[in-house]
Amino acid sequence: MVGDAHPPAMRAPAIGTPRDVHNGPHAGDWLRRYSAMSPQQRQHALENDQAFKRLPPDQQQHYRNQLNAFASKSPQEQRRLINRLDAWGHLSPEQQKQARSTYSQLKTLPEDRQQQVNLAYRRLRGMPPSARQQVMNSPEFQSRYSDQERKIIQNMTDINNSLPH
Repeated sequence: MVGDAHPPAMRAPAIGTPRDVHNGPHAGDWLRRYSAMSPQQRQHALENDQAFKRLPPDQQQHYRNQLNAFASKSPQEQRRLINRLDAWGHLSPEQQKQARSTYSQLKTLPEDRQQQVNLAYRRLRGMPPSARQQVMNSPEFQSRYSDQERKIIQNMTDINNSLPH
């Protein structure tokens, strides 16, 4: 920063709150702005942010912790997290609910099955819908994954396909 110029006041993020891309910033925007600051600049900006000051102290501390954890990540990890937050902001409330439910179901699976489901999802997500459906309907795929696992994979790809690319 030059001279006594201060960064503009930022709104405290509403992480996890649905947002429409045309109606306001995403949580990723907030992280991008604050993470580009030095720790001293961040602290000063937060102290002067009226929306942040209105938050309860425990929530303020939560956001400070998130910023510090984010700042300690590699640039690649930061980009990945911001992309995920931005993508989350594009989901409708119903899609967010479905995503939470799908993630919860995935976490009930044994670790090795979670890995297999995630691998299948990563392979399928880039395929056109017709090719993906063909793979998912194949006898090999159906014998490799349980009904629950196939439903999780289907939900994950449906959510992914609803995002702007």
